Amino acid sequence: MPLFSGFDTYYKSKSSLQAEAAAEKVKNQSRYNVESEYNILKTKISEFGFLYQMNQKKMVNTQKYFDLTFAEYKRGVKNSPDLVNATERLFAEKKRKFEILKELEILKFRIENL
Repeated sequence: MPLFSGFDTYYKSKSSLQAEAAAEKVKNQSRYNVESEYNILKTKISEFGFLYQMNQKKMVNTQKYFDLTFAEYKRGVKNSPDLVNATERLFAEKKRKFEILKELEILKFRIENL
């Protein structure tokens, strides 16, 4: 039976307590990281939802402009560069719509995989 252990058991118990505390801190930090990423993604989804709504409103106006320009082109009031410009604007808005939808799907996928 040793008379002096050199505080071996004291430091081992203190070391195990510190290891437990460190593991708890790592667990809490990873939980906070997941929560913060979830909140960031949720905010981005709401922003892209707002962008989608704005895009829908803008597309309605762009479609009206295209229809008017096309009607005037048929009557001979507008020329082909005007029609090309209206068509490019309409296709740009439709392309933007699909880009926003793609981003929304990516964000939803990332939230599901948290």
